[in-house]
Amino acid sequence: ICGGEKLADLYYGGELSYLNQAEICEWPGMTAADVQRIAGVSCARAALDIDEKIAGKLLEISGGHPGVLEICFALYAENPGFALKDLMEKLVHSPVMWRLFMPFRKDHLKKEQVGEWLNLEDVGPAQPYIFDSLLKELYWKNLLKRGTGNHRLYWRCEAIRQVGQHILG
Repeated sequence: ICGGEKLADLYYGGELSYLNQAEICEWPGMTAADVQRIAGVSCARAALDIDEKIAGKLLEISGGHPGVLEICFALYAENPGFALKDLMEKLVHSPVMWRLFMPFRKDHLKKEQVGEWLNLEDVGPAQPYIFDSLLKELYWKNLLKRGTGNHRLYWRCEAIRQVGQHILG
């Protein structure tokens, strides 16, 4: 079974079902080779031919977030020697990022709490089921990731953290 937040709610919800017997398999994080493959095919932009070093840089900057990665591809296509500050400027004005952070901007309590977390690298505990509804929302929007050992939650990448600070600031 492949799914997200709703399946996790069903799995850990305590109700008896076949889903309770399912084995949980985490989807592995992206690799530089994955980024190279994705760069080579797209419906929305021209295919890019990038080497493993560039793919690794784009992966590090984007944290493997698909929306941020697409912005990195677009920026790379325009300027192969782009700098991180160029990416930040593009992300700050990206509708993708605004869509991700807008629900938190609308709610004062959420905005305040997410704003506090944006100042931290280590956001909180990552139990098999995330009980805090706001942490869970950030996790399922792909803004947070589980760290090594899966015991803590961290921002997916520094770019997301900085852009979130700008949008919510």
